Amino acid sequence: MAEKTELQNEVDKLRNDFTQLRGDVKELVATLKEIGAEKAKGMKSSLDDELKERREDVLRAWATANEKSRKAVTDVEEGIGNHPFSSVLTAFAVGFAFAKLFDQGRRN
Repeated sequence: MAEKTELQNEVDKLRNDFTQLRGDVKELVATLKEIGAEKAKGMKSSLDDELKERREDVLRAWATANEKSRKAVTDVEEGIGNHPFSSVLTAFAVGFAFAKLFDQGRRN
């Protein structure tokens, strides 16, 4: 009977240990979830910052390209305005060259 009591005590001790272990595992899982949530929040913030920087880069590049295209159009307009006869003659020559080029393609 003494052996039975000792065995019962050992079983009770194991149950208590398992109960304690179960509680510790629950706390560990909760802690890991919190750490994961904090890391995810930090990563999201970092990604948001990176996205904002890239968006600003794209907007700057767009503004630069827009400015350069407007300047190019203005330069062409000024060139045509300053040299109207040369511009008409050049346009005629380019048109004539394209017409000849495409006309030869049809004949072959």
